[in-house]
Amino acid sequence: MRLFAAIALMTCFVLLSAPSAVLAGQFDGSWKVTFTPETDGKEFEDTLTFTANRFSTTRFQKEYGLGKGTYEEHTTRGPIAKFSATVKDEKKGTAEWAGTVTGADLQGEVTITRKDGTVLRYSFKANRGD
Repeated sequence: MRLFAAIALMTCFVLLSAPSAVLAGQFDGSWKVTFTPETDGKEFEDTLTFTANRFSTTRFQKEYGLGKGTYEEHTTRGPIAKFSATVKDEKKGTAEWAGTVTGADLQGEVTITRKDGTVLRYSFKANRGD
């Protein structure tokens, strides 16, 4: 009887934890991203890469020094996951990143506040870069 209870308990644990295990790492890999600045609307493309709770983007790192850092992943039991990150540099400013992934699509926003107080806002849409 104890064996049956232990097996039943383990089965419940596995079934209840499976959705989060499946959703974990939904961001991992490379994404082909189109960024749209709030001001002039001139879009540009870049690659956003997520690996082991770290992310990086070439253009934002090169232009602002705020394109790489750690992120937090916020998952739910459904097919949607979100991430957020704050990247700070004493000389360059702060970037607030936020995004949502649904299947193979990612969208979000990044707000850069430069040390001089200038604020730059971008929205982005992406799909997995294979």
